[in-house]
Amino acid sequence: MKSESRVVITTMGVVSPIGIGKEEFFRAIERNQSGIKPITLFESEDVKGIEAGEITEFKAEDYLGKRGLRNLDRSTRLLLSATKLAMEESGREFTEEELEETGTIIGTGFGGVHSIGTFDRDSLENPNYVNPTFFPNTVINAPASQISIKYGIKKFNMTVSNLFTASTDAIGIAYNRIKSGKDKVIFTGGVEELCEEIFFGYYYNNLLLDKKKDRNDGIVLGEGAVVFLLEELEHAKNRGANILAEITGYGTCCDAGLEYNYNKEAVGAVQAMRMALESSNVKPEEVDLISMSSNGKRAGEDMENRAISEVFGSDFAEERKEKVKKLTGECIGASGAMQIAAAIYALQEKKEASRYSGINTVIINSFGCNGMNSSLIVRKNS
Repeated sequence: MKSESRVVITTMGVVSPIGIGKEEFFRAIERNQSGIKPITLFESEDVKGIEAGEITEFKAEDYLGKRGLRNLDRSTRLLLSATKLAMEESGREFTEEELEETGTIIGTGFGGVHSIGTFDRDSLENPNYVNPTFFPNTVINAPASQISIKYGIKKFNMTVSNLFTASTDAIGIAYNRIKSGKDKVIFTGGVEELCEEIFFGYYYNNLLLDKKKDRNDGIVLGEGAVVFLLEELEHAKNRGANILAEITGYGTCCDAGLEYNYNKEAVGAVQAMRMALESSNVKPEEVDLISMSSNGKRAGEDMENRAISEVFGSDFAEERKEKVKKLTGECIGASGAMQIAAAIYALQEKKEASRYSGINTVIINSFGCNGMNSSLIVRKNS
């Protein structure tokens, strides 16, 4: 029987509300620096007073150049920029032969939903003047596909759209493909843009934190893109790659019911964490930090805490629970990847006075009110 391969993360690119690039992002995590601020991407009376994790300093031309950007939407620009940063962070040139053996798996909750809304409005209001070059942005796999087009990554290209668990599942699928020996190298991560369509979808369903309406139980939205390069361990070592962390386990479970809400019994969340631990050969007491899915909804936090108590015991220390979305907002399809990026910082932190001192094993949770529950385990590479 063929032994399973070990899977490592060797580079990362981050475009987030708390920083663009690995170093900026890491500094913000270290300082517990929030990227939550008033929304400026669009205007409405409903928007006033509501904050989000908006990336205000982002200019795609700074990373991609000006050529070819005109027909690309925001989500695609975010993802291409994160991919470029990941490739640059690797410190090497990828040959054409290498790219032909490299795959892409990207998670997103809504993809180019703003492009869909804009194209549909234009089609209804001025059908004779619709710009056909905007149509490719309306399919949910457009951002991921543009990675292959721009950078020549040719082996395969997949998009995972499981809403809150999308990037966690994309990375989990990439992990399983490399672990089983199907692939050696995969670019993977997630992307989500902040736009009117997503905002008002949550706003009119009373799901957002809105202080002017005394709604203190709600989500703060965010946006961003994170891309990792996953490699088979021996492949990475043979080329002298810098190993950021090792992925050792992944679990996913659906416990959806008839209502669009969290499962109060935490059935799926418990199962996802246990699957991740089992596939990782990690005991609950070996986990040093839990990156929570918590996004401001009390029902979700109550459910996750119940699941944590069941899997890790009711005495699991609060200071060992990390809530990255307090800094970035709920980035939906990009949130899991954002949490993994923060976990990599925790694993690499060496300062004894740091709250991350002595962290060797982190479990990342992505739990959604749509019944999707996924967990990943990342560890220091040994």
